[in-house]
Amino acid sequence: MTPTTKGKPLSPEHRAKISAARKGISHTPETRAKLSAAQKGKTHTPEAKAKISEARKGKMHTSETRTKLSAARKGKTHTPETRAKLSAAQKGKTHTPEAKAKISAARKSISRTPEVRPKISTVAKLPGINGSARFIHSPFGYAETEQFMCSQQGALSATIKV
Repeated sequence: MTPTTKGKPLSPEHRAKISAARKGISHTPETRAKLSAAQKGKTHTPEAKAKISEARKGKMHTSETRTKLSAARKGKTHTPETRAKLSAAQKGKTHTPEAKAKISAARKSISRTPEVRPKISTVAKLPGINGSARFIHSPFGYAETEQFMCSQQGALSATIKV
């Protein structure tokens, strides 16, 4: 019988050795089906969900990761069935008065000076998506948003001078 290492941390050398031994080995389709079936129906407890939520708070994706995630979704659309489900899930929902006040305050805080208005208008006219909403609520600044939107839309000629 081999001695157990349960509870003991492995040395970096040992970890590297195990990793090298496992390289290139993948589960068979039957094993993958068994592993999948074993996890079906399992859910996190409310305590576990709270811990996960707490651990994720304040963590943001890098701009590189956001770009990759965006590129992965480009050209994909929801099926009509999915669109109907999403629509049904939103029916009857309303914002609370507190939420409405927050939204109003956030919208009023956006600079709409005479020199900024044409920039917002130009981004809104970009093809494809509603550029103005993406522009105003973007995690980037104005200049970065313009550059991002233009590169994403393939409209590099529409780059605006800020």
